[in-house]
Amino acid sequence: MPHRTSWVLLSIAALAAPPLAAQERVFPDWCHGARIADLVLSPDTPDRDLGEFVSDAREDGASVILVHFEEENFYGSLVDEGGWRRMLDRAGRLLESARRAGLRVAWYVNGLEVMTPGAARDRERPSLARSHPDWLQRRAGRGGPGTPIVFTGLEYGWIAPDMEDAWICPLSDYGELLRARLSELAGRGLDAVWIDACFLPGVQPGNEPIWGCGCERCRVRFARDTGLSPDFPLIFADPAFQAWLAWREQLVASYLAGLAEHAWSLGVVPFYESSTLDSPDATLLGNDATILSASPIGYAPEIDAPGEEESMARASPEEWTAYLSMLLFARDMAGEKPCWVLQYAGGPSDAERELGMTLAATGNYFPVLGDDDPEARKFSREAFRLVREVAPLVRASRPLAPVAVLYSSRARDLHDGARGGQYSTKGTRFFRSYRAAVGQLVQAHVPFRIVSVPAGPDLSGVRAVVVPDGLPGGDVPALPPGCERLDVGPEGIARIPVPELPFSVEAPPSMAVLVRRGEGGWLVSVHALAAAGPSTIRFSAPRRFRIRTLEGERSGEGKVVELAASRPFHFVEVFD
Repeated sequence: MPHRTSWVLLSIAALAAPPLAAQERVFPDWCHGARIADLVLSPDTPDRDLGEFVSDAREDGASVILVHFEEENFYGSLVDEGGWRRMLDRAGRLLESARRAGLRVAWYVNGLEVMTPGAARDRERPSLARSHPDWLQRRAGRGGPGTPIVFTGLEYGWIAPDMEDAWICPLSDYGELLRARLSELAGRGLDAVWIDACFLPGVQPGNEPIWGCGCERCRVRFARDTGLSPDFPLIFADPAFQAWLAWREQLVASYLAGLAEHAWSLGVVPFYESSTLDSPDATLLGNDATILSASPIGYAPEIDAPGEEESMARASPEEWTAYLSMLLFARDMAGEKPCWVLQYAGGPSDAERELGMTLAATGNYFPVLGDDDPEARKFSREAFRLVREVAPLVRASRPLAPVAVLYSSRARDLHDGARGGQYSTKGTRFFRSYRAAVGQLVQAHVPFRIVSVPAGPDLSGVRAVVVPDGLPGGDVPALPPGCERLDVGPEGIARIPVPELPFSVEAPPSMAVLVRRGEGGWLVSVHALAAAGPSTIRFSAPRRFRIRTLEGERSGEGKVVELAASRPFHFVEVFD
């Protein structure tokens, strides 16, 4: 029925608008240049241990403590009232100690997931699924609400054998519980909240996707918002399913925007964590950063380690390019808002490569290394020192971006579905074309930014727009005068424009070059995308410059300098 299909496409376009308009919020200065230390707090953590952790964090150069209540969002420490009171007492002590040390504290909490240790084997143990079955997500599909989305370690191996892992509907009353808990912590001086796991749902254990949420609340709301029946086949070619995909992305974005507004009203700065980034996981899990870019909430993307976490040095240049692609996507979706990246490394040598790219893209750093490892602590100290030096330069500059790469959530939803992932484009159309274009630009050392369409992209200063395969016609914006359209074909971009700069960087394709422009000069960073051989990087500038690495700095003026490609990164400050 052509008329029905056309109406559904209009519905999808309407749902792609930003969530409920919110007043503009100003993120405080301490959110930028953040140096984050991680703490797991338990109900029996002694005051002495809290004091030692805060003292060590300050001595190492951290500026923010991210505190987890136990290892994960456990029912007994968040939902259960008695358990919450015990955690609140410990959190209050931490907040007092951190305040005296001049450190900020952010609370990690799962937005739509609650775990219960022991509940899989002990059927009498209180859990989220038993205490609040009406809060649970349910599987979507024809014929009414499906089964509740609850996993246990008896069936799946990613959690402890006795664990219950319950996923919660964003239209349930769980959000009210989170608001109440956040209000109590704010009253004790909490600075920020880090909201993770806002997915529908966030784990996919089998070969076939689990689609949430199909509870009665969501079915009624979807029908009301779109005028469509919630009884549709879970087939990507079906227009109603496409409308539902866009609707649930908006649902999650609105849920997070509501939590963010509550946090702001308390004087607490909100962040959200998501592992979807630019990948088709955003379609699968219902969490789309392009929508949330318009919301007053900071971004905390989670990026898996390239290659294997314990052997990142053997990761391929293609894997490191994918890693950089996700970082730059996060940078551009965050815009002026702070971006705190969660990533993993097997040791300091791997973490150093991540440090350079993350610092260049966001100006913040969160090292996740082994506990009680002297080498890891030494690295964190050196990394935090560099962040203190470079972060102000990142904050005071903007990415040079004469080229814009278009990114379309609608093309991703329509063509790629549940295929692909952070490091895989297998079976995808739009995502493969988009990542190929990013890879070409990185290898050619051409600065660019990623622009979300169709929502009114800013193309000021852009000389060329890269259009990946599969974009709907309505997602390609009108180009400003003098701006060239570059379509991505089977062989990639046919011609790559090279900008003119007042300096030059000669580096092999296995190196990435990022450029930022500030009022007083330029910030150039060069990053190894793989373990480099004996090659060198030649940098020349007719003016004064300063080079920084983790080992230190050196200055020069008006000459050619050779930089060792064996180093994971170099930051070069070029003065006007």
